[in-house]
Amino acid sequence: MNNSEKWTNTYKKMDMPYPSEYVIRIFKGRYPKLDFYSKGYSDKSILDISCGIGRNFPLFAQLGFGKIAGTEITQEIVDVIHNNCQKMGIEADVRVGNNENLGFESESFDFLLAWNVCYYLNENKKNFEKHVVEYARVLKKGGVLVFSIPCEDAFIYDKAIKGDKYLEITNDWFKGRNGTIQRYFKNEQEIEDAFGEYFENFVFGKISDDCFGLSYKWHIGYCIKK
Repeated sequence: MNNSEKWTNTYKKMDMPYPSEYVIRIFKGRYPKLDFYSKGYSDKSILDISCGIGRNFPLFAQLGFGKIAGTEITQEIVDVIHNNCQKMGIEADVRVGNNENLGFESESFDFLLAWNVCYYLNENKKNFEKHVVEYARVLKKGGVLVFSIPCEDAFIYDKAIKGDKYLEITNDWFKGRNGTIQRYFKNEQEIEDAFGEYFENFVFGKISDDCFGLSYKWHIGYCIKK
């Protein structure tokens, strides 16, 4: 069973979860280095890359985004998302896409949400640079990329086989990621260097949480398309 089949089977069986906590914090919170909320979203568009089964869409609808869009890696998952949106009365444009090919027109979005996704490599190809180029393509000039990326000591990288920039996951607690190749980053500067050709004005936060034995340590933040 390949990765697409694994994720399809997972999402077809899953009930709608709540929005990610830190996605709520980022889009509704007011912090010294982050305050999107006070400017409003009614004239803004957002693309949620690999949106699962649409868990963040109710939040985006509540916030009043003018356009909500998403991608997932198979048509079966997209069909599940459309069904969920119909039940909740949410209008969203969801298409099959991945990090290399998001399936939307160039300069279409004001916000791009890459939550726990940008570092996944399609078919385990070591070509992360294509992800950055594609993200920049669909964002408008001055658009915002919001991201989350595991720290080097996050639980999913326990006993991973590491190269210089890429690693193979071997000991995932949830099993589903074992054998996958991912782009990893040792620190914030490496993230800036990887995205810096197309993005600027990086602002970082960090999640550090011992969640009942699992070390949830993630870089979170945003940057602006040049």
